[in-house]
Amino acid sequence: MAKPWKVALACLVVALLGLTFLLFDYGSHWVGHTDLRAVFVVTDADSGRPVPSAAIEFRSEGGGFCAEDREASLYSRQADASGKLVREWSDCMCFGTKSLRKDTFAVHLPWLWFRASAPGYVASEWAYLDGQPYHRALKRGKGLATLHVKLSLRRTPPNLALQRTRPAAQVPGNIKAIPRRAGPLSLVVRRRRQNDCLRPGVLLRRLGGWPLPRG
Repeated sequence: MAKPWKVALACLVVALLGLTFLLFDYGSHWVGHTDLRAVFVVTDADSGRPVPSAAIEFRSEGGGFCAEDREASLYSRQADASGKLVREWSDCMCFGTKSLRKDTFAVHLPWLWFRASAPGYVASEWAYLDGQPYHRALKRGKGLATLHVKLSLRRTPPNLALQRTRPAAQVPGNIKAIPRRAGPLSLVVRRRRQNDCLRPGVLLRRLGGWPLPRG
């Protein structure tokens, strides 16, 4: 029969070893490649309904860790009737740490800026795909990582839409508008006879004023 002090010593050694693994959490770091599928969904910011036939612009400044979109470029892709656009990239660099307590996974997303637009809506702001919000939304899969990106668009305000469609103001053919700084008169009257323009009484009557008293 083992002596009590030996049993206590063995328990102490096991406890110390377990505590060491918990504190230092020994593990291995790894680097690999995976394919990536991103689903872009464009919705109405007020109703939450899909925006049909929206366009998504992509801008690359060059570089990245995927096989595609490594060159500087600017292009657009059309979403379907449900406001959805599916894109895929291959051989994107991934990495992580594997240990007794944790198993992490991350992917270098394409170095792309993107935004959405649609008729009757204000275009969204440019967003960067390889950013923290999209890294957190990434889902791990066997040989394929997936990402869902939601884009919300607001309708164009009525006054802004009216300004875009309103025709330019028409100026009558016989009247020409001039800037305010040109003088107190806001209109220049084109007369057939130049001598009439030099007569103050005629000019004031044409402008709707009162005739000068005759001396």
